[in-house]
Amino acid sequence: MIIETILVAAAAVLLAIRMVRQRIFRVNRLWIMPAAVLILVAFGLRGTAVTPLALSAIAAGLLAGAALGVWRADAALDHVDVATRSILTKPSVLFALVFAATFALKAFIRHGPLTSFQEGTDFVLCLTAASICAQRWQFYRMFRRAAADQRAAA
Repeated sequence: MIIETILVAAAAVLLAIRMVRQRIFRVNRLWIMPAAVLILVAFGLRGTAVTPLALSAIAAGLLAGAALGVWRADAALDHVDVATRSILTKPSVLFALVFAATFALKAFIRHGPLTSFQEGTDFVLCLTAASICAQRWQFYRMFRRAAADQRAAA
């Protein structure tokens, strides 16, 4: 159990490190980070009691995260290059730190004395995952819009 928590936390830190660099996203690879994050969140939510409060926290996290992700995509967009099928972004250091801290907090609460705050960490985990997924989805929509505009102009 402890080794699993350490592995999940290490993977979360590695993903957060990737988030703090200015990046070029290839459109055909936009699905990779959401897939990795969803796997980590699934491990993080494993063992969560299925109660109305927990389900409400998860649903609220997903909705808030989706809104945050769309906003982050709009704020992070630097350039869409249709010819190379890539998107250049300006990353957020703060969100990467929140992402890494979320997994550490979740592990501490699950195995520590603060088990009553579990729904709060479920909310934050789902918020983070939904934000990343919505951001990539919005990047894809931006690319499609730019490609359509380029075709219309030609």
